[in-house]
Amino acid sequence: MQIYTKYHNFVPQFSKIYIVKITKLLIENLIKLSKGRPVSFSMSKNEVFGELLAEGVVKHVKRGCHNSLYAVNPETFSDYIAKRYDKLENLENLLRYFDDVNSKSQSMVAWKPQTNGDGARIYFVSDKTIKTQISATEYLVQPCNGVETSILPGCDLIIDPDVTIVGIISKDVFDNISKFYSFFGSEPHLYIYSADFVNVAAIVKANQCRYIHFGNLDFEEIERYESMIFNEIGERAEFFFPENMREFIKKGNIKQFKEQYRKYRNAKVKDQRLKPLRMLLIQHQRAFNMNGYLPL
Repeated sequence: MQIYTKYHNFVPQFSKIYIVKITKLLIENLIKLSKGRPVSFSMSKNEVFGELLAEGVVKHVKRGCHNSLYAVNPETFSDYIAKRYDKLENLENLLRYFDDVNSKSQSMVAWKPQTNGDGARIYFVSDKTIKTQISATEYLVQPCNGVETSILPGCDLIIDPDVTIVGIISKDVFDNISKFYSFFGSEPHLYIYSADFVNVAAIVKANQCRYIHFGNLDFEEIERYESMIFNEIGERAEFFFPENMREFIKKGNIKQFKEQYRKYRNAKVKDQRLKPLRMLLIQHQRAFNMNGYLPL
């Protein structure tokens, strides 16, 4: 299971190669964790420990005035590190290297997180504390601005059926989703984005949650919603209409409307609730891109 919690301005994005300082102390503490021993919570400021903590590979335990980190599974910890990080394949050998060069100071070592399939990652955030399961492991999604979690396709994401899933088709809007919480009411919501919407649709179909589609107000978006969501789960899904939908459409793009109208003008509406949207698009001959919500 690969879970990645991105703390903005703290953890670098996985898609980049970057340099971090790996020290003898870091290696010694990783070895301690692999043997089931604690290390100081202050180590979580290190990029490696910050990610391991966020991914649930290590846990924070407070006993009295002592704050410590422990490996969740010491038996498999070393194998996880070896597969997860370049240059940390063999902790014992790396420790011997530091001993051989008698290095007590920090050394610069190239380190690159493995990036298989990052372009298709599935990102999610919540407006309430939500219990989920990711590949049969319990995972608590916390409502915290500036924090997002992502997984790779293939990880089974199971969501409490009382939670409403909101599928978002713009990464810019997703990154600013806290501005739009008031659009969706007071019940708990899990907001999901992936560059490949197929990944979002797969999660929606795998769960029994109510679904809200938060996308563009145009013919192409109607097609995406109906073919990938409504056809699969029916009226458990709905398309998001802003209260002042007409005003947003009036600000839309004429060229985009004309291009889409030629392609979809004879398409039949499957979800009858979309008829008012389709009528407004035709009436004003404009298509609204949801990034237009961002000035709100």
